Amino acid sequence: MRRVMKTFWPVWVPLVATAVLLRAGPASAPGDGSEFAVAFSHALERKLQAHLEGPEVVEKAFRDEMVSRLPSAEIADLRWENLQSNAMPLLVRCTIRVPGYAEQVGQRLIVKPGVFAAGAPPRFTASRRLHPIAFPHTWSEQDDVEIVIPEGYELEQATAPADVRAREELQTAAYSLSYVPARHTLIYARTYAFGRNGATIFEPESYEAIRFLFERVRVSDDHSIVLRPKEALAGAAASVKGAG
Repeated sequence: MRRVMKTFWPVWVPLVATAVLLRAGPASAPGDGSEFAVAFSHALERKLQAHLEGPEVVEKAFRDEMVSRLPSAEIADLRWENLQSNAMPLLVRCTIRVPGYAEQVGQRLIVKPGVFAAGAPPRFTASRRLHPIAFPHTWSEQDDVEIVIPEGYELEQATAPADVRAREELQTAAYSLSYVPARHTLIYARTYAFGRNGATIFEPESYEAIRFLFERVRVSDDHSIVLRPKEALAGAAASVKGAG
């Protein structure tokens, strides 16, 4: 599992994250946590915060951000790299265990493969905007996640999320989903970019269009896949054959 984030302004600053596999299991048996590294968003602001208020404030902000999306997350072994460096990207290493991440509904498991973005609240909630909208910089994200399908389960629904593309490259989000039978592994990729055309400030009249774009991305980030026991698949096939 890996996320790479870059800013387009003022310079390209790669924020690299690497991780091991995410194992999807029934809610009653969540499995072990996986150690992975996360590129912390708004890194420059967090470094300034660490300088002014101390590392413990930054750590609390990280935990709050993760738990806001993954309420059952258990975060341990939290370690920071380059928190005091202005030249190097901020990196967070930790072990995160999320009991019940694969939601169990009857015999089926429902999994959101977009681990880095799933569960985020709407970015814009107001019905209208009175003042201009200003983003501090443009950015891109690359997420790569491998999900090991639990023993005894098969894919029931595994469509990729819908891509999002705005005119003039203002905002794009592309998704892919593939399955490797030999490894019993689902491979998910998400490529996101905002502001490749350099636009970061918008008049209030553009608010509705921007809110609509961000909401489309949020819906795709929350996309789910369904796993069901092999016995259920075999039973469904036998029913169809018998009906024929």
